[in-house]
Amino acid sequence: MSSEPSTVASDGSVAASSYGRSPINLFTTHGDNAHVTRGEVSVHGWWTKQSGPAKKAKVTVWLQAHKGSKWKSIDEGVRTVKPGTSKRANARKKCKNRTTKVKFRTKVDVDIIGYADSPRKLYTKGVKLRCKV
Repeated sequence: MSSEPSTVASDGSVAASSYGRSPINLFTTHGDNAHVTRGEVSVHGWWTKQSGPAKKAKVTVWLQAHKGSKWKSIDEGVRTVKPGTSKRANARKKCKNRTTKVKFRTKVDVDIIGYADSPRKLYTKGVKLRCKV
């Protein structure tokens, strides 16, 4: 199994495949671009079901900042959710100042409850925001 980053579609989603001999659950992992709301940089992660018996998944989302030559996780959020967009995992960090630009991205992992799924994670494109953390 590969842990390489998945390819992100233009809509910010990535399809994941299943492994093993359990029922096949086809689903799509979603993550929004980092954004600033009420003085905090924030990211969200969720999933949508394409087919299969899965009803819930543990969604883990990381807010990552580009520091030096590497991406560093600066906050993590975990939430068990049904497929769709009404409930999402969230990670956020308060901005120390709103003048310095920092590059942020979202990393999302979806683990289907009770079934094997791909170890792949979604990485959104980095975006520069006026928010030093």
